[in-house]
Amino acid sequence: MKIKVISKRKIFTDQNLKYWLLLPVFFVTLAVAIIPLVYSIGLSFFKWIVTRPDLPISFAGLGNWVYILGDMTFWEALSRTLIFTASVIVIEFSLGLGIALLLNRPFYGAKIILPLMILPVMLSPIVVGLMWRYLYNGDFGLIAWILKTIGFEKHSLLSDSSTALPAVLITDIWHWTPFIFILIFAGLHSLPGAPFEAARVDGATKGQIFRWVTLPLLKRVIMVAILLRTIDAFKIMDEIFIMTSGGPGRATETLSMLIYRQSFRYFTMGKGAVLAVVSFVVILFMCQYFIKFATGKKEA
Repeated sequence: MKIKVISKRKIFTDQNLKYWLLLPVFFVTLAVAIIPLVYSIGLSFFKWIVTRPDLPISFAGLGNWVYILGDMTFWEALSRTLIFTASVIVIEFSLGLGIALLLNRPFYGAKIILPLMILPVMLSPIVVGLMWRYLYNGDFGLIAWILKTIGFEKHSLLSDSSTALPAVLITDIWHWTPFIFILIFAGLHSLPGAPFEAARVDGATKGQIFRWVTLPLLKRVIMVAILLRTIDAFKIMDEIFIMTSGGPGRATETLSMLIYRQSFRYFTMGKGAVLAVVSFVVILFMCQYFIKFATGKKEA
């Protein structure tokens, strides 16, 4: 019986180099994504109350899943998150695209205006949340003062259940519209000039050039911008945690806030794991169908 020996020279060849270079990425992905995901899925089938060390971790089967999926609080948080995500994506994309098209030309003061345009996205969500919480304050906030000046009743927008979520939505739009603007603005500057010249020679109007030349060439940039913002908006927590902590009542409680509340206030880790897994699955399906829609791929 012959034993085949693989020499080190055959292992460390140029053909295998790509696999060796991918090893660090594989181990990092395994450590920060795959292992926590598997752990969360497994934990969702167990009953574990951190504040009750006298109660051992016990197998709950589908008990946590039945409880969460039958709880109206979960469905309200999920619908609130989807509405929030859809609203900010539509508004931020429209504003980001419009501003990018408006500034996509030489103009006086560009060296000052362009850096100021991207300033909000450079701030951390905690800073943005604190800043806008003070702006919305009913006693000394600038926005409350402006509303009082034009005839509205003086009160904090964040303390009213009917205005709290729109107030957070406005904050998110202010914070992340520059992100869409940066990507589209960079995409506009990378477009080739030949298709535009050909369209002008053929007598196309500005609207026709935008519809049939600019948008198709920007398709991949737009897809990346919307996809990244969709994932990030669905997971929003920092600003809401600072501004309202999910209140008043549950008016601004998103799915991420509910995961935090279930895991680190009630300390029921199994139910928190169920919510985390559901959040992951929803984001996964949203991304999958968005990519199919954006690329025009249809199932056979």
